[in-house]
Amino acid sequence: MIGSQVLVSGLLALLAVLLLNHLSGRPGVVIRKDMTAKEVNSLDVSTQNVLKNLQSDVTVDVFFRGEQRPMTEIVGEVQARTQRLLARMEGIARDRFRIHQNDLRDVAAITQRTAMLRLRGLENCVVVHSEGKVEVVRLFGGLAKFDVGNPSRENYRPPSVRSFDGEIAILKAILSVTRGARPKLVFTTGHGELDPYGDGPESLGALETLLRTDGFIIDTWNPREEPDWPEGTMIMAVVGPTDDMGEAARSRIQRFVDDGGRLMVAPAADPNQLRSSKLAEWVQDFGLEITEGTVMEPFPDPLGTGALLTGERSVFFPIRIADMTRHEIVEPFMDTDRSFVASRAHGVRVVSQPEKGTGHSMPLFSSAGSVSWLDTVPLNYAHDAEIESIRSYDLAVVSEYSDLTQESSDFGAERNRSRILLLGSSDFLVTALLETTGGQGSSRDLALNMFNWLASREWRVNISPRDPDLRLLSIDKVPTLNRVVLWGIPGTFLILGLLVAFLRSRGGPQRV
Repeated sequence: MIGSQVLVSGLLALLAVLLLNHLSGRPGVVIRKDMTAKEVNSLDVSTQNVLKNLQSDVTVDVFFRGEQRPMTEIVGEVQARTQRLLARMEGIARDRFRIHQNDLRDVAAITQRTAMLRLRGLENCVVVHSEGKVEVVRLFGGLAKFDVGNPSRENYRPPSVRSFDGEIAILKAILSVTRGARPKLVFTTGHGELDPYGDGPESLGALETLLRTDGFIIDTWNPREEPDWPEGTMIMAVVGPTDDMGEAARSRIQRFVDDGGRLMVAPAADPNQLRSSKLAEWVQDFGLEITEGTVMEPFPDPLGTGALLTGERSVFFPIRIADMTRHEIVEPFMDTDRSFVASRAHGVRVVSQPEKGTGHSMPLFSSAGSVSWLDTVPLNYAHDAEIESIRSYDLAVVSEYSDLTQESSDFGAERNRSRILLLGSSDFLVTALLETTGGQGSSRDLALNMFNWLASREWRVNISPRDPDLRLLSIDKVPTLNRVVLWGIPGTFLILGLLVAFLRSRGGPQRV
């Protein structure tokens, strides 16, 4: 009897181990919890979204070797951290993501592997490749940045890791090798539009570089000089025109959109230029509206008094999570609790839903309804309560529809839905805003997300992975922090002091 009980208990224990082992390999059952303060063992939500929606198989070849002293330990630390990072990526992407470890001591195998990848001279790097496209991410300067220290005895400083950039470096490599067909983006010219090849702060130079790096083919088109848009155009951008495009050009662009094309419209921030461009009249054909006024919000007193001020700075304000509408473009911001900055924007609005075929138009993000106002022309950067109401104003809208009477599209079955994105102003896209360091690159991420959505590359819509060593306080949390510091902490200690004084006034315990 005792032997039977021991045998049955052993079999049940073995069965339990096998069952747990089976469940641990199922993606829907595995639960991970990062207990580190800086969440160094967690992947950013944007990285997870890319991995879950990979369109092709990705393989990462690891070519690691040790380094000589004094870099031995810190290089080993970065290599180990990269291996853990790749393992987490593999766990999320599952069958679409594979890791191939290479032993640099096996010369024959290394020679064969590098020949297959058409590379040579590789060491201390990871190679990301998919369907013949290859990206090399080197350990030094790619996966991490190092401080080599100072070997001098008098001022000795040991080498150290300045920053670990493995997640964003590998993510960029994955996006590069899986970007698929390169969508063609054409900027209109000849009507005072912003220059996509310019290098000034008010140009689109930074945007052009950002989009070209992400796989877009950039071109220009002047409707006054060329009768039709460049062949293969998928997206057309009308950014900051100051002159009227004319009825003929607008009709051609309308035909382009109705045939499944994608359109970005961003009027000039100046109300007079908006009026002269006649963009407001044109977008009415799409059921959209642009106001001549400028949306503004008060800003906190820089002296820290807590007062809200108005002035020229009121044209810059944060777009908070509560002011975003859930959509592929801004979902990554909402999921990671990040904001971005609005700059000199007109109010825009959905007036009516698309009349052709089936579709839907909706706001993308707006100003804060409790404090914002629309400063009417002429602008005075102050709130005139009698004529300017305090409410929320939309700053970007998107529209998507398909013409059921259209039998086919020049863009293929997956791209036959027309898409339009109307921005409050071209200032959202200028170099001066995209190259600011605030918000951890949020303005660049927003711009890239907009064009990727227009290109039907929603799976590439993401935001830059966070730096685990950099934790910024969201601007909308500053008032709460001020109240805690100025009133909460002193008030708490005041109450505790009064309580202690009261207890002492009653005297100590009576002794018998």
